[in-house]
Amino acid sequence: MAKPAPIYRKLPGVGRSLIQYVRLYEGPDHLLQVYSTGYSETYRRFYYRDIQALTVVRSNTWLIWLSVWGVLMGLFAVIAWGAKLPWLWPVSGVFALFLLLGLVAGPGCICTIQTPVQTERLPSLRRVRRLHAFLVRVQPLIAAAQTREMSAAPIPNAAAPEEKPAEVLPLETGPAETIPAAALSGEASGANSEAGV
Repeated sequence: MAKPAPIYRKLPGVGRSLIQYVRLYEGPDHLLQVYSTGYSETYRRFYYRDIQALTVVRSNTWLIWLSVWGVLMGLFAVIAWGAKLPWLWPVSGVFALFLLLGLVAGPGCICTIQTPVQTERLPSLRRVRRLHAFLVRVQPLIAAAQTREMSAAPIPNAAAPEEKPAEVLPLETGPAETIPAAALSGEASGANSEAGV
């Protein structure tokens, strides 16, 4: 028996902190953000039809880390060369590797997603390159879901003729006429007698 196709597809990027990591998954009608600590998981869903905006801000954090790796690499290289300590060259090489990986990963960014009820940061989209790959996959899904939502909404009938405002006719005024009360009561009693009351 063939296995059913997985419902969720993993999206590029992963966010990490000291206690958890965060992944983003593409679902049939929503994005699923999973916070995992290794022994527990928390989920957040963002339905395509509800997504109002994706906000991206360039981050300088990657430049700070590049500077840190570069300074440490140079420091250990100078110590290894000046003090004739060859065992420090591999340490300098490790920092050089971190520097190279940071350059390859490219500029950093901070991405947030906005829906009618929440604004949430997407920690897995920390690099501009990953963000572009994410948008290529998800933008068509958001557009399709919101187009369906708009087509399902009732549209006012534009073809119906416009209603003209009610025409106000001038009142014809004449001399005031007074009807005696006795005449009114007589008309009322005559009407009652005709009805057989």
